[in-house]
Amino acid sequence: MTTALVAALIGCEQGGSTSVQTAPQFVDLAGLQAEIAAHRGRPLLLNFWATWCPPCVAEMPDLAEVAKEFRGAGLTVVGVSYDFMVPGPTRDEALQSVAAFQRQESIPFPLLVFEGKDYQEINAALRLPGPVPVTLAFDAEGREVARLESGADLAGLRLLARKALDGH
Repeated sequence: MTTALVAALIGCEQGGSTSVQTAPQFVDLAGLQAEIAAHRGRPLLLNFWATWCPPCVAEMPDLAEVAKEFRGAGLTVVGVSYDFMVPGPTRDEALQSVAAFQRQESIPFPLLVFEGKDYQEINAALRLPGPVPVTLAFDAEGREVARLESGADLAGLRLLARKALDGH
């Protein structure tokens, strides 16, 4: 796990502020798989989203609420932005866009920016449907126990968090 992400998670776990203390950073498929593995022992919600995706942006306040609500129970939330996977933005522009969104919306969990040559590899590895938003729930053993493959509301995200915490 990267030092910046560890610092963000420690800061959140210790009951400090609800804002993330690190800037978004790039991750490829191997790095993302390592992040998932590094969370073994803790339930995890992994949200795939983008700033250019209206349903993704619409569900973010509810996801932030769930992250705060279930933090004390041991749930970790990590966002994976696809902002660099569309034609146009440079690496810096993608990072700046995600960082600005993180600050503006007071996102209380780490955000990663996915960097890959295409979507095929990540979609195959995690059985993703293609379109975002998608939120995967992993139990403390690192098994995927549930997912939401479209925009979610607060009730749906709470249910997903409970499934991650319960392990089924």
